[in-house]
Amino acid sequence: MRLKKPWRAFPNSLGTSLSACEMYHFAWEMDSFEALDQLHSRLIAKGAKIAGYSESQNSANVMFFDPEGNEIEAIWEPGAEELARVKEADPVPQLTRAI
Repeated sequence: MRLKKPWRAFPNSLGTSLSACEMYHFAWEMDSFEALDQLHSRLIAKGAKIAGYSESQNSANVMFFDPEGNEIEAIWEPGAEELARVKEADPVPQLTRAI
């Protein structure tokens, strides 16, 4: 897994400091759909709270919460060559949604 989006900078909600940084969520880019599917299965088996899934024709993901309530996304985004190869056989695989 590679850290995909470590943070996004937003002005402090109180407007006191433009240098403040708030994190909405972070994401791991999975190496394959199979790796994403295995992680998703483990999350379900362990009773993790699933936040949702994004609608995409070219990728698959799951958003979930860690025990402290931080939102995490695990996403598989195939490169152009892999996407073309996958689409030749079938649509891009998607996770079986838990919610």
